[in-house]
Amino acid sequence: MDGARNKVGYPRRVLSRQSAEWRGFAVATALEDIRRPTEWTFEQDRHVLVIHAAGQMASMDTIFENGPRSDTRPEPGGIWLIPAGRRYAALARGDMARFIEIQLPVCPRGYREAELRPVIAGTDAFLLHAGERLAALIGSKDDISQMLGENLTEALRGHLLLEYALGDAFPAQFGSPAHFSIREQTMLRDFIEDHLGEGLSLESMANLTERSVHNLLIAFRRAFGMTPIQYVIERRLARARMMLLGSRLTITEIALATGFASHSHLTATFRRHLGMSPSEWRRGHRK
Repeated sequence: MDGARNKVGYPRRVLSRQSAEWRGFAVATALEDIRRPTEWTFEQDRHVLVIHAAGQMASMDTIFENGPRSDTRPEPGGIWLIPAGRRYAALARGDMARFIEIQLPVCPRGYREAELRPVIAGTDAFLLHAGERLAALIGSKDDISQMLGENLTEALRGHLLLEYALGDAFPAQFGSPAHFSIREQTMLRDFIEDHLGEGLSLESMANLTERSVHNLLIAFRRAFGMTPIQYVIERRLARARMMLLGSRLTITEIALATGFASHSHLTATFRRHLGMSPSEWRRGHRK
């Protein structure tokens, strides 16, 4: 894990590592050789969530300074939650193990400063699923993947604060209904149409309407009957169909003009939503 340090006597053997960041969340996935004793220690100014994604542990001793300790042998799917400023140490041994590490700020915009309770080898199906989905997005550069990452981190943040915060980390307006005015709906439609061929983000839409991303996601679904990601894909496919019929541009040119990363990206999305490739659709609809 990127945030972990270790003593000279217990060197870490990281075989592979990938990382990415979404709205202040640093996400990394790493494969480590722990056939010899390996020590991890954390003490950071950010909260750290570690998910044991795969691999068997023969033994593991863990301790929080002034907090809980355990010699429980964790199973894949186990989670460790290390609150900001708390010192954590673990000595583990097993075989090849894959971990997902997620670091998040203590006081993100739109939330109160949060103190989280420490967790050792807990189980949480939502955090496991969200962590795996985020790890799978590492390396994806298209804006749909980036928006999906933003969406997942927002959901993960809310879940952590709801289930693990000591005290109320949500501002009062979080429970208030979120609705767009007609003006806001029009602004968003125009903004998305004007930027279909460019990179879009949930952050840019939230800034346009002067809302938090959390509030934007709720209000958008209520106003449009779908998520921002679903809406952007629908509008891009509509524009791509129009260009397939009304122009002689290649599939690659149409893909890039409508915000898709490549010919194959457009083709995969087209096939998933319409059951055929862009070329097949063009042949079937041109007279």
